[in-house]
Amino acid sequence: MANTQQKKFLAIHIKNKLKGGSAQLISSRNPNSYLEIKQLLNLHFGDSRDFPSLIKDLQRLRQIAEESPLTLYNRLHVLNAKLHAHIQKSPSLRTKEQKDAQTTLIETMALNTLLTGLEPRLGQLIRARNPSTLLEAQTRILRELQLSYLENQKAIEPSFQSFQSSRNQSFRYQNNQSNRSQQQMKCSNCGRLGHTHSHCRQVLNQQNVGQNSFRPNFYYSNNPQGSSISINSSNFQQQNRFNNSAFRFSKPQNQQLQLLLTQGIILISSHHRECIMSFPTIILKTLLAKNLMRVMIITIP
Repeated sequence: MANTQQKKFLAIHIKNKLKGGSAQLISSRNPNSYLEIKQLLNLHFGDSRDFPSLIKDLQRLRQIAEESPLTLYNRLHVLNAKLHAHIQKSPSLRTKEQKDAQTTLIETMALNTLLTGLEPRLGQLIRARNPSTLLEAQTRILRELQLSYLENQKAIEPSFQSFQSSRNQSFRYQNNQSNRSQQQMKCSNCGRLGHTHSHCRQVLNQQNVGQNSFRPNFYYSNNPQGSSISINSSNFQQQNRFNNSAFRFSKPQNQQLQLLLTQGIILISSHHRECIMSFPTIILKTLLAKNLMRVMIITIP
């Protein structure tokens, strides 16, 4: 038996462990013993239902929608514990035999509630195993849930593989269709299959030869009378266009001349160092020139 000093230490230890509303309640009432603390907590926070009300709630217990079987088992376990607590403190059950008989009756009632409260498919499987206790029923439930999970995983893998194979087949079919459509193409230039006129090698080669076999459109000379630029009009009329790279500078020396030209009228000014080109629109470009002797205006037909 604990002495008075030990009971005081126990009460102080319980008060230090309490939190929230229970701590506020105990600090306001200031009980000095474990029994006083227990009575206050049961009165304010305990289940106020009596024994018959708990039995009715146990009998009505069922698995609700979107609830797992383990959640149902936990709710049943809480009610079962409260019923056992009522049996132990019931004044009408004085002997141990009476309490044991009442406990066995409550255990049987809780087991039947669990077996009938489960969803039909799982409940039928558990009842077929014929469990004798709540703990055995819980073990059967866990095993059935694990088997159900493994079956679902096995069912998912073939469907995923079939999806992958169908996707690969569709991809190969699209590639085959693309290859067939390319093979059916016919070039209007060379008459061969597999490409169009815009991708014909003969056309591309002709374009490359035309770009590389030009004669310069302009000639730059630096004579004692002054600098001048002459136009190869015949070459321009043949090409009917300007070639921005078709310039030949005979004596650049200290004069650095960079022209960006397009078809139109060209004005070169040594004062403003600008190149204005218009045909059909006005475009400003940059001209780098040094020591140009005079202003030259060149009109291109």
